[in-house]
Amino acid sequence: RIDTLFSGVKKLVLTGDITHQIKLSGTTGDNVLLDCYHRSSTKGVNITLKKEKSKAELSYQLKDSILFLHFDDGNTSTKVVFIGSFRHEGYLNLSVPKGLEIDVKTSYGDLKLMNLITENANLKTDYGKITAENIQGTIMLKTDYGDISMKNLDGNMILNTTYGDIRLSGLSSNSYKINTDYGTIDVSESKGLLKMSTSYGNIKIKSCEGTLNLDTDYGDISGTDIKALGPISLTTDIGNIDFQLNDDADKFEFNLSSDLGKVS
Repeated sequence: RIDTLFSGVKKLVLTGDITHQIKLSGTTGDNVLLDCYHRSSTKGVNITLKKEKSKAELSYQLKDSILFLHFDDGNTSTKVVFIGSFRHEGYLNLSVPKGLEIDVKTSYGDLKLMNLITENANLKTDYGKITAENIQGTIMLKTDYGDISMKNLDGNMILNTTYGDIRLSGLSSNSYKINTDYGTIDVSESKGLLKMSTSYGNIKIKSCEGTLNLDTDYGDISGTDIKALGPISLTTDIGNIDFQLNDDADKFEFNLSSDLGKVS
């Protein structure tokens, strides 16, 4: 286990093949607090065809106000035959001050963000889900094979997932770009410039206000309790569009299109 404190940090860079959850939480202090625990155990027989690195390592360096963290779980070689059971446990928690720039890239771990105030945050996991709550600032989140869920964001946001669903609520007053290739998008109680797209999936919004640009190739688009503050563009190639506005529809410009489906 590692439990340590860093001062004078303006940017955090975290990389590595982290297989357990990474949690970033905002703190009222000026320092970055790192709390990391990792344990792996096996019960059975290892047949090693090539010598392996088996010990997990966390390296860190503070240089020019940038804190670099890199985690190696030790399981880098594929030339091993294992017969038996494998147990893996651990966590990586970071408490960070407001205004810190954040850059996180991991292969397998889930990402959890809580109570962050950041100028710029860019976080990516290949095989993991992302959850976030109470975020202020500009944030970019990406996962290839995982869901994204977020609640209470005040700032600009770009979200991308290849195979996963996106669920959002409580977005406030700025610009949002939301995309999934194979998944549904569900947004509620939000306002701002909302741009959403999915190739194969439905888009559903509820109790939202703002300028809307919603696009799906194969899926339905539905909206209830919607207040338009600008142009609305709704497009699906194959699917239905069902939209309910709180305003007089004659006041606004609409672009509604479905190649194979009903518009109501």
